[in-house]
Amino acid sequence: MLVAVSILCALLGLLVAAAGVAGIARGWLPARDRLAVRRPRLYGWGLLVAALGLGLMAADGVVFTDSGTVAIVTMLLASLVLRASRRPAGGDGLAGGES
Repeated sequence: MLVAVSILCALLGLLVAAAGVAGIARGWLPARDRLAVRRPRLYGWGLLVAALGLGLMAADGVVFTDSGTVAIVTMLLASLVLRASRRPAGGDGLAGGES
């Protein structure tokens, strides 16, 4: 079971890393994020950090140490912070109360 979870995390990490590299290099984003993201390069960096966290989860030796767990949680939280910057503060991003 643990091997299957590790393989799944590794494959998901590779998929997220590919999307992150595409976001940084070309400004390309997955279809579900295209309308909401204002800064695709920063969002791509967030995806790369998430991929690194998933890669650490896939490594059996790193997951079961205290410092490894802290590193994984730090990577995933940093990813959330970077990806949260996809929209400006204030809701939907419309200026002047337009609807």
